[in-house]
Parts: sequence; structure tokens; C-alpha cells
Amino acid sequence: MPKAPPPRRATVDGEEFILLSPEEYERLDASRRQVGAALARVRQVSHALGTARAALTAVDTALAAEPCTCADTGTCPVCRIRAARDTDP
Repeated sequence: MPKAPPPRRATVDGEEFILLSPEEYERLDASRRQVGAALARVRQVSHALGTARAALTAVDTALAAEPCTCADTGTCPVCRIRAARDTDP
């Protein structure tokens, strides 16, 4: 991929500005919108992950109070759920 050309600069009243063509500005604006949309999706996934973790914590708390009904053979629902939770990273 070719190296990007250096930006065009201008100084107005002692303040430096970067000059963009209308096409460059449109691309920059489109990129900004894409990043904003991606950030919104990341926030949604993060919230959903927090909700899922809270639900799994509630499941773990409920399972801790439930007795095993299969004499640790692993066939009752409580043992199967505990086994599945133990393999979760």
C-alpha cells in the first residue's frame, strides 16, 4: 500500500490547520460514523455480558443450596449443571 501523502497545512492568525478536500472530509466523516456505530455495539455487548454474568452468579448461588439427588453419579440436573459450570472458563 502506498504511503499517504503528507497533510496540507495552513496557518491562519497564528493557528495551524489541516486542509482537506471535500472527498477526504467525507471519508473522514464516514469513518467517524463507523467508529461511533462500532462503539455503540461494543457497549451493547458489554451490557449483555454483564447481565449474563449476573445471571450465572445467581445460578451458582441457587445451585450451592441444592442437594445432589443422584449420589454424585452425575445424572441429576444439579450435577450436570455444576459440571457444565465447572468447565466454563
